[in-house]
Amino acid sequence: MDRQIMKMTPITRRRSRRSATRVVAASPLLLAACGAAGEGTGGGQAQSAAPVRLQFWTNADASMAYAKEFSQQNPAVQVDATTIGDYDILAEKALAATAGGTPPNVSILGQRHGITQLADGNALAELEPLLTRQERADFYPQYLEKFTYKGKLRALPFQSSLPVLFWNKEHFKANGMDPEKPPATWDAHLDAGLKLTKRDASGAATQWGHVMNSGAWYFYTLVWQNGGEVVDKNGQPEFQKHAGIEVAQLWQGWVHKQRMTPGGRRNQAQADFRTGKAAMLQNSQVELPRLRKESPVDFGMAPLPRHKAQAVSIGGNAIGMLKAVGNDRAAAEKGSWQFVNWMTGSDLGPRIVEETGYLPLRKSTVNSEKLKAYFKVTPYASLPVDLLQHLRPHPIQRADELMWTEMGKILTTLENDASADPRPQLDALAAEIRRLLSR
Repeated sequence: MDRQIMKMTPITRRRSRRSATRVVAASPLLLAACGAAGEGTGGGQAQSAAPVRLQFWTNADASMAYAKEFSQQNPAVQVDATTIGDYDILAEKALAATAGGTPPNVSILGQRHGITQLADGNALAELEPLLTRQERADFYPQYLEKFTYKGKLRALPFQSSLPVLFWNKEHFKANGMDPEKPPATWDAHLDAGLKLTKRDASGAATQWGHVMNSGAWYFYTLVWQNGGEVVDKNGQPEFQKHAGIEVAQLWQGWVHKQRMTPGGRRNQAQADFRTGKAAMLQNSQVELPRLRKESPVDFGMAPLPRHKAQAVSIGGNAIGMLKAVGNDRAAAEKGSWQFVNWMTGSDLGPRIVEETGYLPLRKSTVNSEKLKAYFKVTPYASLPVDLLQHLRPHPIQRADELMWTEMGKILTTLENDASADPRPQLDALAAEIRRLLSR
């Protein structure tokens, strides 16, 4: 049994040190519980006549509805779904429940929350052997690469997203710009941002040229577009090198030099764009359905402006299958896989794309008649599919949450301080990541 989980750092984010300590302290119990659960699908060989009952933990009402629908379609496998909380709480409770010998059968897991800890504790079922050759080929390979950890597929993508650019066509037209032609390059984006930023007599911004919804997620994409890497194939940091420094300086310049982007207002970015206070918005493509329903803005959606390369990073969450405990582990794990495969399959996939804006996971979903019909009548809805070829994952690793959180803090510092030098900050974060990974 791999005892690497003893060396994990806390998975929680923006939570108290006491809560984080509880997660780490549970690790020895987690190892013991996993040992009791056995390896894989051992256990009872025959299913009982009664339905198999599965515990499914999630953080979203939509997933609750999907679980209910699956149970109605599959009377022999009944899924009891429970909403637990955000990704931090969900991962913390999954670790604690596993340590106590009562893990859920299936759980939604954030990309940076709990997957590596559960895997190092031998608590996650390996999914690669469960996929048929056809099913594996049906998934876009970048998704499977993303959730491969230490050579094994630990989870499957579920609600996946990528960053895009939204632009306000009315603002473009009012400034003599082609309302159907968003900026396609970094230089064109900078030029548009400058033209579209408006100020009153006192110098206060009345309209921002560009607003950003995310920190680290956007930064990763820009580093790739600048010809750099976020981490190498072993998870060691690369973002602190020349390409990453240039991106950090670019980011800082948008706020302080060009003054086309507000600092410290990422949580306001969507509202600013929806109300016409910003001309361009970097955000997830899942904003598309919300804009169509809630905003009077005449908008378009485009790929993020490219530079040396076109690249987008994978966002969203995953769905993991935990090793079963109890007397009938084989039946529970068989039912769990049936549920996970359905949740990520092409029967449900087109509806998820249409209802939520999340990405299709499988090629068969993209080729379904239902999704083709939706794309025909919904402007820009097919754009994320066109961008799938540019997905750039970096496989999950133990420092993901640390890197994400601390990178966000560095970017906030640069937004708040025009004189801040990103080099020592990026170097310090890289050193901290290397220390964590060496334990």
